[in-house]
Amino acid sequence: MIGIDLVSIPEFRRQLEIGGANLVKRAFGEAAVQHRDVDQLAGMWAAKEAVYKAAEAPSQSLTNVMITLDASGSPHASFEGQRFAVSLSRTAEYVVALAMRLEK
Repeated sequence: MIGIDLVSIPEFRRQLEIGGANLVKRAFGEAAVQHRDVDQLAGMWAAKEAVYKAAEAPSQSLTNVMITLDASGSPHASFEGQRFAVSLSRTAEYVVALAMRLEK
């Protein structure tokens, strides 16, 4: 399966400013939030959403989607024992993420 998500960076920033920071901290963990800027967090959020869609698991939480970077900085993900290839692309306004579930 394939999942895709598009995030407006200005809207994501606005949501953080009006109280979404707690949600992001729960989704990523305190340490991850402290070391990333808003653009990076928006990309990670889009990646989690894309993985969530590719996994076809509507009853699960985004907090269970684990996004990691390999040695070259490329994102990968895991969720409920499944592995995903992830691709991110960003402009000044938007970030898009594509996730593809890999065979076990």
